[in-house]
Amino acid sequence: ALQVRELLDARTTLLAGVSHDLRTPLARMRLALEMLTLKPDAALLARLEADIEEMNGLIGQLLDLARGVGGEPAKRLDLEPWLQDRARLHAEAAARAGGAVTVACPAGLRVQAAPGLLGRVVDNLLGNATRYAPGPVELRAHVTAGRSGEVVRISVLDRGPGIPPDSLP
Repeated sequence: ALQVRELLDARTTLLAGVSHDLRTPLARMRLALEMLTLKPDAALLARLEADIEEMNGLIGQLLDLARGVGGEPAKRLDLEPWLQDRARLHAEAAARAGGAVTVACPAGLRVQAAPGLLGRVVDNLLGNATRYAPGPVELRAHVTAGRSGEVVRISVLDRGPGIPPDSLP
């Protein structure tokens, strides 16, 4: 019974996370459609297409979970260009907040990771940083010593106020 409860809790958390993650591209799509009614723009159309693909990927992950599939397979990622792509996705939001997203990552650093799942985590952190901490945001990756050898740590650094102490619980 405990395992079933834990599984249901995990699925509920995932559903809440996917729902949250779908709202971001939907908001960008609404804004792009509104802007397209004023002036057609090829870049906005490309962004809409990317948002549709992102949402399709999220829905696919959710369907895989519902079918009981193990998850997205890990791939070898060249981390620096991958992080640059994440930064480009958030450049417009950062600029509206008076900042920019920069990337600091050693050239040639590679990791084995599920790109879609890792992208959800990094995009969520970057979205929160540009939304709640106006100003510069740094997306950083570096190699550090871990218990079982070297590990790659990805950080999103901002200069925001942080979480108020009374909201931490």
